[in-house]
Parts: sequence; C-alpha cells; structure tokens
Amino acid sequence: MPPEGFVIHCEGLTKVFHMHRSALRRLRAVLASHCIAGDHQLRALDHVSFTLMGGQSLGIVGPNGSGKSTLLKLLARILVPTDGVLRVHGKVASIIELGGGFHPEFTGRQNFFMNGSIVGFTRHELDGMFDRVVAFSGLGDFMELPIKTYSSGMLARLAFSIAIHMEPDILLVDEALAVGDAVFSHRCLARIHAMRERGVSLVLVTHDVNAIKQMCDEAMLLDQGMTIAHGTPDDVLLRYQTMVAERLTEIGLDGQTEFRKIGAVEIGHRRQSVRYGTFEAVIEGHTVAGEDGEPRLKFRSGERVSIEMLVVFHTDVENAVFGIMLRNRFGIEVFGTNTHLMRRREGPFRAGDRATVRFDLDLMLHDGTYAVSLAVHTVDGHFFDYQVEATHIEVMGPMDTIGVANLPMDLSVSRGGDPDSLDVQTPAPESGDQTSP
Repeated sequence: MPPEGFVIHCEGLTKVFHMHRSALRRLRAVLASHCIAGDHQLRALDHVSFTLMGGQSLGIVGPNGSGKSTLLKLLARILVPTDGVLRVHGKVASIIELGGGFHPEFTGRQNFFMNGSIVGFTRHELDGMFDRVVAFSGLGDFMELPIKTYSSGMLARLAFSIAIHMEPDILLVDEALAVGDAVFSHRCLARIHAMRERGVSLVLVTHDVNAIKQMCDEAMLLDQGMTIAHGTPDDVLLRYQTMVAERLTEIGLDGQTEFRKIGAVEIGHRRQSVRYGTFEAVIEGHTVAGEDGEPRLKFRSGERVSIEMLVVFHTDVENAVFGIMLRNRFGIEVFGTNTHLMRRREGPFRAGDRATVRFDLDLMLHDGTYAVSLAVHTVDGHFFDYQVEATHIEVMGPMDTIGVANLPMDLSVSRGGDPDSLDVQTPAPESGDQTSP
C-alpha cells in the first residue's frame, strides 16, 4: 500500500505499444474489445516504480526515446498502462506537448474555456479566471485568433498559463517550455517556485540539469523504458552526465578505444571527484594559485586566480579542446568556457606531447564554495579526460551585494534631469499575477 500523503504511486508501471503492418489490422485492433497483439511490439516503459509525496518535486532525465514522455502521459491519464499499478491522488494539470489538448481551429479563448470545462470548472469560474490567464500569457488580442496561427512559443505560453491557473495539486511539465522566450521562461520558473511553496507537487521532464537542481527534491534517470537511477538530483544527474559522456566516447579515435570511468570514492561525508573519458589524453595534475603565483584555495571576491592543468597526450590529436567549469554549492553552473568557445585552435599534438593549460580569471563571485571541473576533449564531444569537481575554491567576503555574481559597478546620483531624454516604460500591473518580475 502507498504511504499516507502520497499524490502519485506507481508499481511496476509498464506500457507496450503494438505496431500493426496494415491499416486494416490497426482498425481491427482499435475496434476489438480485447488487445490484439501487433506484428511488432515496443516496450516504451518497463516496470517503473516510485512514490511522490504531496509537495515534493521529481525531475526525470534520460536520452531521447527512454520513456520520459510516455511516463508523463500515463500520469496524466492520456495513456492507459499495459501492466502495473498507478494511483494518482489530486487534480492534475499537464503541459506535455505543444498543442496537446487544443483544437487548432479554435481560438485561444475557445481553447481556454474548452480545457477548463473538461477539468470541471464552471463557466462563471472560468470567466473570473480568463483575464488572469491572458495577462500572464501576454497573448493579448492573439487570444481571439485560431491557435493554428500561433508560433511554438505562443502555444507554450497559452498551455502553461492555462495549466497554472487551473489550481492543480500536481503539475506535469515536459520539454514544451524550452521553446519559450527568456523573459517568459523566468516568469514560468518564478510561478512554479510559488506553486511549490503552496504545496503543489511537480513532475518535470527536461534535459536542463540546472532546472532540476533548482526545482526538484529528487530525480530519476530512465533508459530504454527502465529506471536506471533514482535518488538525489546530484547523484542521478552525475549518473546521467556520465552516461551521455560514455556514449559520446565509447568509440575512440582508433575505432576501438573503450570508455572508462573512475567512480566516486566516499571519504567521510565528502565525495571525491568523478573522472571519465577514454584517457587518450590525460590531465596528470592541476594547481590553483593567486596572482602572485602562490598555490592556495581561498580568495577574496574579485581576486585574480590562475587554474592550471598539465595534459599528457597518448595519441595524436589535431585540435584539442581544453575546458573549465565552476559550479556553486547547489550544483548550478555559474561559469564555464573552453578553447573551442573562445574560437582558439590548439594543436596539433602528437603522442608523448605535454601541454600546460592555464586559465586566468577574476573571481567576480559572491562568497561561497565553488567546485572546479576540468576537461580535455575534441570539438565533436569525444571526451579524453573529464574531472568533475577536480578541486574546490572558497570565495570570501565581506559582501555589499546579493546574488551569485559580484559584478564591478559604478554608481552616480545627480539632482534634476530631463524626463524627455529617458526611455521610460511603465508596464501595467497584471491582474492577479503576484509572481511577475
């Protein structure tokens, strides 16, 4: 039995799609009162089990075709499971695919009222909700046009705005929001955070690891319809990133080199760096130093730091890419670059060559601890050596700013001024929208 307070409970959830080679066989399968086995079967989901408690959020990652969207459609009751147990407790709102649940010939207004009626709202309730939906979406007069004329971004705006105003207990979100513009994406994230604070449960399918780290209490990795990992976002996302790197590098430059990985080692409560790649080029060592060249790991905000790594090549490489990444204590990527992004070509290197790579940068960061990851790879993503959290540096205050970055800034205040010389924009407040920036 599921625990008290659950909103989603799955046991052995399985979905099999039957493929029929002819239209007649497909028609017979649709009209039959029992399942007719197809000429080919696709097991999209294979014995997936998990429980989501009220107020919790789950992020789901995995390669394309792993079963993520199928799972969301089962949770939304769009699809019926082939086998297993599925219990959903509470009102569900879903944003699963662009245009899903919409009629292309209907206007945005008509689709809003149609969706609201299906969920169970009365016409009076929907009338009171409509202006808030339009204000949040920013669609304005476009609500009176057929949605077949909408861009993908406009569809995302409409779908998200309708879903969040349906006051759900559970919100299911697929990659549909990825097509929205930056401003609307920020507003969506702010609204999702506000909904979570009110106790709304969230299931998020995305390839954006930062979004999962920011919004999810736990994460699940799917591959070929099966659960590969389920746990904290840090652990699951590390497993996912390792899987991606493994598949990019499972065939080396010689056509035979296999991917290798050095697993995490627990020392007390702190995990050492995870390292993976083909090791045809190896980061033999690294140092962190101040502007004076003295090695250290503690710096004042704004100080100059040098991060250096020594790379040894065991194969010929025409253009090696050297990279660096800084993440804060929440796992959020705050800065990263590499020689390819900097439009620099480094090479060729021959087997036996060594290269000393040094990144000099000003730590315009807020106080805190930052993990430094180092990598050497090819332009097309063939990883030779990727050291995740190779070392940690500490940035210290005192701070007179807030946020993540400590950007250099000049401030001037003068009396008077000509209002006609300013580009003043005063947006009208949006009715009922408390999360607008």
